[in-house]
Formats: sequence, C-alpha cells, structure tokens
Amino acid sequence: MGSVIKMYLSSTGSESANIDVPMGGFLIGLSWAVSHDSDADADSCQLQLSFRSAITNVNDDRGIIDEVRTQNQLVTSGVGVNSINKYTPLPDIPIAAGERLFLLSSVTTGITLVVSCMLHFTFDIDKVASRRR
Repeated sequence: MGSVIKMYLSSTGSESANIDVPMGGFLIGLSWAVSHDSDADADSCQLQLSFRSAITNVNDDRGIIDEVRTQNQLVTSGVGVNSINKYTPLPDIPIAAGERLFLLSSVTTGITLVVSCMLHFTFDIDKVASRRR
C-alpha cells in the first residue's frame, strides 16, 4: 500500500516549500497541478522538486527529482493563463525517514503562480503512530 503527501506553493517570485519525509520508502511518482498568469511576452515559470534547497540549472545535478517549465508567448498586451496537470512516474527513488524535499519556483516578474505537487510513496503512513493535522 502507498501514501500521498501534498506540497503546495503560491508565489509571485522565487520561493520554496519543504517537507520532511515521515518514514523511509520509495518515491514512485509525482502529480503536478500548476497554474499561473502572465502579463508580458516571454513570462516564464520553472519548478523543481529537489533534494537541494535552491534551483540549479547545471549539467549532471543529481539532486533534482523532477522539473516543470512553462512560458507564454503573447502577441498583444493582456494576460495569458497557463495550466498544467501531469503525472510523472519515477524509478522508485529511495527516500530515508526525515529526509527533506524542496519544492522550488523561479518565475519572471508579473507572474502569479499556484502549484500543488502530490508525492506518491510506497510506505503506508496509516501504520505509523502519528496524527494527521
């Protein structure tokens, strides 16, 4: 049996959210729900789920788990709206109890971003003596 943990971020700039994984297991998938508006041509949004505490854009960075990017091209003035819903299966990434995961955003000026990332784990959190809040 598995469990799902939600990460949420609402941002108008570069921000981050983090969680500490409650017990060891495997991260087997991610469900992304992203929406943002933009008010200028080439406004963009970059999101990363990572073991690192800051967005990286370098080759061979093994701390990144998954990444989503969007960009709007506007031909006239106005507001463009962009939304993404996607599921990413993962190759059973081992996660230790207490390990911290970061949801990171980097957006251009003028974007209002809302993102939910559902983390799908193999562990059964209902069998752990803890309260859900």
